Amino acid sequence: METLSENTGYSKEEVSDGIYPLLDNEVLFDAYEDGVYQTYSENQVEKEPAIITNTKKATGFVYILSNKSMPGVLKIGMTTRTVEQRVSELNKATGCLTPFECEFSKYTTAPGFVERQVHAALSYARIKQNKEFFNVSLDEAKQVVIRYTREVSNDN
Repeated sequence: METLSENTGYSKEEVSDGIYPLLDNEVLFDAYEDGVYQTYSENQVEKEPAIITNTKKATGFVYILSNKSMPGVLKIGMTTRTVEQRVSELNKATGCLTPFECEFSKYTTAPGFVERQVHAALSYARIKQNKEFFNVSLDEAKQVVIRYTREVSNDN
């Protein structure tokens, strides 16, 4: 069996951070068994419940970060770990001149889906297509995150 990181090209850290692509409105389950990461859809689990012995619903946070080295630019992403862990990881990168600071985060039961909806809504302000950096005000970014967290995943 291939690992999820081999299937998608993402590292184990990115997989555990929930960066892998999600299908619209589909609940995904992550399994880690015998050193292999695998993701299953809710439909797969319903058809064959024994497919997963150790699963968890992909919950987490959508966050908004700022960095003094990039005035006017916000990083909007998601994590299935704590936001503090994600920020710490980003700040350890050699290319990070000054530390990222969390401006806002929101818990959601569908972080990957909410993140994609937020990125789509703010696509006009996206600096580079394959990056999570946006030239948008903090207030606007917060409003969009809150709207999609509530509307898309029915979270409060």
